[in-house]
Amino acid sequence: GRYEDARSLLTSELDTARAIRDSAGIAKATGNLGLVWTDVGDFPRARAAYEQARDAMFATGNKRGGANALTNLGMLEIRVGDPAAALRVLSVARAVYDTLGYARGQEAALGQMAEAYDAAGDPRLAFAYTDSALAIARRDGLREQQVDGLRHKASLYSDAGDLERSIDYFEQARSLAIELDLPEVAAEIAREEARGLAALGAVDRATVRAEEALAVHRKEGARLEQLWDQLLVAELATHAGRRARAADALRAARRERDT
Repeated sequence: GRYEDARSLLTSELDTARAIRDSAGIAKATGNLGLVWTDVGDFPRARAAYEQARDAMFATGNKRGGANALTNLGMLEIRVGDPAAALRVLSVARAVYDTLGYARGQEAALGQMAEAYDAAGDPRLAFAYTDSALAIARRDGLREQQVDGLRHKASLYSDAGDLERSIDYFEQARSLAIELDLPEVAAEIAREEARGLAALGAVDRATVRAEEALAVHRKEGARLEQLWDQLLVAELATHAGRRARAADALRAARRERDT
């Protein structure tokens, strides 16, 4: 969540790569800057960065890097609400990964295609592609990617109204993230799990998860995530009749918003 620091460091990396005429370094730094622009919502700049990285990678024969840029471009298309465009881009990325036999890329492309089908309102294919991505992650021991697959499956079950199964998958994803020492990922999952628990009427359990997420994000200095945590804590406290806690959380959320 420290986007300005990330932007500053990546810009320095890009300047250095340009100074020594390192074309691969320029493409890599540009693509990574695209991730920052995506996270802060500057989608036109993100698109330009991904396209520049894609063209540079393929021009130098770096097919894996070019496919990575395409996968990120597909992610961006989902963010801006064009899942059809995302699927076209991701299909190309997947084909490149298949020729390279690159399992991590195959898993990433399939996972993003699942997100695109979900956004397009096709849960059947969303489940199918999520299962395919998860199968590759398990086969090749990609444990962080297993967290992503379990988490997405939990979200799909939540959207389908099967909240109890959704909570089960969130628990699996969160436990694995903790085992892998991914505290911020575990915290994000805890927040998602809290929403599911609240929908089931388990407000006390939901509050525990939301407060856990807030504590981790505060420790890690992820300020944007803290904003979302505080809003959820305020909502849960309101439902529980804890007005003082709700007011405190809202004040903290406003402070984060203002900064």
